[in-house]
Amino acid sequence: VIAGAYAGPILLDPVMVHLSPFRRKLVDALLPLGPVIKSNRAEVASLTDVLLADTLTIVTGPEDQVRWRGQVTSISGGHPMLARISGTGCLAGGVLAGFLARAGKDEKTRLESVINALRLMREAAAKAGKSAHGPGTFLPAYIDALGAYDAP
Repeated sequence: VIAGAYAGPILLDPVMVHLSPFRRKLVDALLPLGPVIKSNRAEVASLTDVLLADTLTIVTGPEDQVRWRGQVTSISGGHPMLARISGTGCLAGGVLAGFLARAGKDEKTRLESVINALRLMREAAAKAGKSAHGPGTFLPAYIDALGAYDAP
């Protein structure tokens, strides 16, 4: 009810939806609100029967994909260390939510914002990877690189 009254974009990360009937039921209840979906390949594959073509969908992985209205934009780059540390998906959700909040209601602007956020995160990961010696030094370098971004 509260989310239905909210006019801004909603970012939904259906974590482990493919393994939990409770989570699937919750996602099914939230889909009519028109959220932007951020998920990994297994999660989005389990939702293909309910996602509409105009659902802005972000599929994260070794190469991120942004799917919208039959078009797919792939974003590559980054650093392999992203897959070796915990919390990068949650951090990505926070960055994406910030970009979406600035995008407002216009769907094309939302699409561009999502693509820009994913590119920023890939660039920050590549930058962090140049100075990191392992996962313990990669994460703070990654956060620093993200923090150096100056929003227009």
